[in-house]
Amino acid sequence: MCGFSLTVITSQLYNNGMNADLQQTAKLMRAQLENERLTVVLIPARFGSGKLRAVQNSNPIWYQEFCAAYEAQRTKPRQRKKFDTKIKRAHTLRALKEISRGEVKSRYAKRLLPYVEDYYHGILV
Repeated sequence: MCGFSLTVITSQLYNNGMNADLQQTAKLMRAQLENERLTVVLIPARFGSGKLRAVQNSNPIWYQEFCAAYEAQRTKPRQRKKFDTKIKRAHTLRALKEISRGEVKSRYAKRLLPYVEDYYHGILV
């Protein structure tokens, strides 16, 4: 989970201007999110004629943490154990582009900014 206070970081950015390193970090994170995506493939089961699902590629760790922080509330329980998230990939890409321009105006950009800070400081790699 992210260890920085959103209000402290946001106020620092508005007072001092966006750090160029944070802008570069947001560009890097955007490229990483565009290129790394969860891919699941079917492989033969050991016994029988069935198939098993296996992860071939996964999302970046920082994106997994970001999604986990904003879990969606479902009215009907699901059978699988994984959580559903309110986070949408396209909105996250847009917010990273916004941060890379030095702006933090949208709700997504404000939510994502602490993760950019953490990634910059090497906490989420």
